[in-house]
Amino acid sequence: MYQNEDSYKKGLNVELAHQQIKGFFEAEFKNRINGVLNTKIKNSTLNRVNKKNYTPEQQKLHDQFEAEATEDAKKQGDIVLNVDQDFMSISKSNKSGSDWKKTFTVRITNRLANDLNNVLKQADKDTPNTPTWLNSAASKAKDDDRAYKLLKTLIPGENYLSC
Repeated sequence: MYQNEDSYKKGLNVELAHQQIKGFFEAEFKNRINGVLNTKIKNSTLNRVNKKNYTPEQQKLHDQFEAEATEDAKKQGDIVLNVDQDFMSISKSNKSGSDWKKTFTVRITNRLANDLNNVLKQADKDTPNTPTWLNSAASKAKDDDRAYKLLKTLIPGENYLSC
């Protein structure tokens, strides 16, 4: 994770910021794995069998499918977050067929904005023109590009994040 020294000096918990962004990517990767895994299970003898009731052989088959699904998800390529105002626009990203929805299937920009705001709002509270908000009634909490602004505050100069 990029270390933002200015924010760190203001009290930003860099580890928490790193965990938030890492968790965002991990959720998407796990969703890709589960998509492949569910297809494999549906087309096998494990279909309609509760995971709690697996025999040792069925558990072994499930573990094999899970390993294969993980490899298949890795082959799909890196998960890239384009730090672009248009790409991260909340109104545009929520439309089906948007570039955001083509890349991220499990998380939405609102969630990313809220997570980043929770990390940044205490460290950035005395900064003039900060994109953070203290309560959901604030006008900044409704900005269409709030996820973009918060990410650029956290990691200025970066145009892409990938996992």
